[in-house]
Amino acid sequence: MPFEYSRAYDLYVVLGDPQGPPLWSWDEWSKAVSILNPWVSSSRGPAAVQSTQFVEDGRQDIKFGRIGWNDKGHQKWTHNSSVPNSESRSWRFLQTEVWAPSRQQCTRDNRPPDFWFAFRNEGYWKEPSLKFNPLAMLGIPLDDPRRPREGPGEIVRALANQLSAVWVAHKQRPWALSTGGSFFKDAIGDLITVGLFKPGPVHKNPLTPAAFAEDWERLG
Repeated sequence: MPFEYSRAYDLYVVLGDPQGPPLWSWDEWSKAVSILNPWVSSSRGPAAVQSTQFVEDGRQDIKFGRIGWNDKGHQKWTHNSSVPNSESRSWRFLQTEVWAPSRQQCTRDNRPPDFWFAFRNEGYWKEPSLKFNPLAMLGIPLDDPRRPREGPGEIVRALANQLSAVWVAHKQRPWALSTGGSFFKDAIGDLITVGLFKPGPVHKNPLTPAAFAEDWERLG
């Protein structure tokens, strides 16, 4: 059975204020967890978190092992939590993804996640001037009967408020785009890394709808 790339999603982009506190800090992530948790807990299986971080020189990645969606897991990768403590001061955060259920279960099921959230530190590359930070993305399938009654709008507004968002956008699209036959490209799970924006220095060019590789509806 092929992976169900055609599953349709509400997909959101939230671009935060670069002057705001980092979402990967323990205090800020704890706030985000309370926003995301009703959606994560309604998925068909346990969620898993993957965080990509490096030591200060950027040459060696941090090995976190398995990260669950629980207090122990959240403390493992966030900065200034009670677990890493001063150790996290030497980490360079790049990005974190939340798959619910886990990526491994999705592969076994041949079905994309019931909930997907990811965010990236635009300051990782030490750009002198950032138009936004972080870049956050949220995907919620249209066909999941366990969707909370309030719908995705409330969670997006809460995240946008927390991040003092400079840009919020929405579209509906499948998990990946068909290129004909059984071939697909630009999976939602890849957009946090590549494919969201057109090629070019996004922080040096004007932030307009034309900067995006696909058509989006701006919400704020």
